[in-house]
Amino acid sequence: MRPEVPIESIRAQAFEIPTDKPEADGTISWNSTVLVLVEVAASGETGLGYTYSGASIAELISGKLAPIIRGSDAFARNMRGSRCSAPSATWDVKALPPPPSRRSTRRYMI
Repeated sequence: MRPEVPIESIRAQAFEIPTDKPEADGTISWNSTVLVLVEVAASGETGLGYTYSGASIAELISGKLAPIIRGSDAFARNMRGSRCSAPSATWDVKALPPPPSRRSTRRYMI
């Protein structure tokens, strides 16, 4: 059985990035896009995830989602399948080898 790796912190930030020139998709036009960046720390490692969305998503992650996720197992499978920047940041943490204090001869199922 693999050890539990609790999520220690979650940080979400929104960045408005200007486009080179105005863009449009036939229904609306815009001259910037918002990148939401999420960092999830667990067991001394930090995972990074991102999505393109509105700045309100960063507020949602930091304000509502972070307290729910904090303390849960970074290796938990219930985070999969969601198309959000927070789960993709936990996938980053999962991709890293366990720290020396948590290594064993067993393989980790991710």
